[in-house]
Amino acid sequence: MIRRLPVDAPVRKPDGDADLLRLVASAANEIVDAVSSLPAQKVGAALGNVAQRYSRVLRITTRTLAEALQEARDVLRKGSAPPAGEAATTTDEDKDAAAAMLHADAAGATPEPLQQG
Repeated sequence: MIRRLPVDAPVRKPDGDADLLRLVASAANEIVDAVSSLPAQKVGAALGNVAQRYSRVLRITTRTLAEALQEARDVLRKGSAPPAGEAATTTDEDKDAAAAMLHADAAGATPEPLQQG
C-alpha cells in the first residue's frame, strides 16, 4: 500500500517512478478528500491548495485540475469514457464553469489546509 505524503510535508522532486506514483496518489487522495468530505463553499479553496502544493512537481494548475474534474463528472454523467487516446469534448464554457466552481469561494479567501483523517 502506498503511504500518503503528510499534508504538512513539502512536496519534493521524485527520485524515481515509485516516488512519482506516491506523489500522484497523494494528490489524488487529497483531491478526493476535498470533493467528498468538505462543505461545498470550501472545496474550491481546498482544490486550489492541492494544485498549488503539487504544481511544481506534477505540473498541474488549478485550471487543469478543474478541467480534469469536469471531464470526470461528464464521463460519470454520460456513463462512458471516450475511446482510448481521445480526450472528452469539453467546451470553453465547461472549462470556464469548472474554473469558476473552484474559485467561487476564493475571492479574498485564503485557502485552508486539508485535514487528514
